[in-house]
Amino acid sequence: MNLTKCGIVITSIYDTGWIERISQNILSSNEQDNVKIFYISDNKTPAVCFEKIKFASKRGIKFWAPTKDEQIIFQKKFGIENFILENSDHRRNIGYLKAYYDEVDFVISMDDDNFPVAINFIDQHRQMLLKKDDLNCVDSSNNFFNNCTLLDSNTFVHPRGYPTNKKEKSLIKNLKMSDLKMGVNAGMWTIAPDVDAISWLVKYQEFNNIDLVNQVVLARNTFCPINSQNTSLIRELIPAYYFVRMNYDIGGGLKFDRLGDIYSGYFLQKIAKSLSYSVSFGMPLVSHERNSHDYLNDANAEWGCFRTIDSFSEWLVNLQLNNESVTKSFEQLAEELDDFASIANFRYVGSATSGFYHQMAFDMKKWIKLFK
Repeated sequence: MNLTKCGIVITSIYDTGWIERISQNILSSNEQDNVKIFYISDNKTPAVCFEKIKFASKRGIKFWAPTKDEQIIFQKKFGIENFILENSDHRRNIGYLKAYYDEVDFVISMDDDNFPVAINFIDQHRQMLLKKDDLNCVDSSNNFFNNCTLLDSNTFVHPRGYPTNKKEKSLIKNLKMSDLKMGVNAGMWTIAPDVDAISWLVKYQEFNNIDLVNQVVLARNTFCPINSQNTSLIRELIPAYYFVRMNYDIGGGLKFDRLGDIYSGYFLQKIAKSLSYSVSFGMPLVSHERNSHDYLNDANAEWGCFRTIDSFSEWLVNLQLNNESVTKSFEQLAEELDDFASIANFRYVGSATSGFYHQMAFDMKKWIKLFK
């Protein structure tokens, strides 16, 4: 498998220094001829970011950084100008779509407060996706693995989007895997772990002075939340990596928000595993120099998803796909999600909740048509 051409997809509304630091990392690792950054701006993106992109381009860094008008023109080509939300990380999908049609070999999804720890960050992702053997496979008795244990085996925290009813200690079997067909690699993060807001309110825990973690592969029926901060995947799986729209209002001041990347990560690994691709966690590392957050507001925004994630994850684990192709499997997944929304008995939340999952299924059907 050829994994020379890399696309980095990011959306940002802040000037965090990410443009300068990722550019320096690319130049230091001599990857400038192999990497293209798909920088998707939004209404609040500062003008200085575009000036920094111009400067980085003069240094040899390749960007696709369309203005708002250019994004609209691009979306019109696919008939989705009214589909992608403004003022939302839903715009990340523009980058995935463009990277796919630019025929990159693999994509790395990043957030603007995540910075590579190692100079060979891009090649570490590449080498993990090329890995064939000698990786430890984790098989969990309750179908879920806590990747935060790669940072600290005794930690109490779990990644954002981890099912609440799976947080009891599970039995983990460790198996050696060979003849792997890698599809997805989720790198870890130092300093601030990517955990839910309630965890941040209970206890602030940082992971410092870490430059190496173990690499593991998930067994077919073992899952773990995947975010958008430091995740790579091969081109063939990009159609299965639709970033789910958030900000769905279910009344009473409650919304479904802040887990768009988590739902997309669950769907990605379900499709990948059904087609015999492996999903790994571990290296390379990024330092998560977290943007300022109001954790009480974040917790309220996450609450809708938080209260349905158990039912959703149980359905996902038990779902059987026909394993035909990425596009057909994703199409089936959307149909099955629609059925799930009709029959699910969600605890603690009103009937409007099912509308969130119906809307998700509808959007997924529209997304996959772009690749068929």
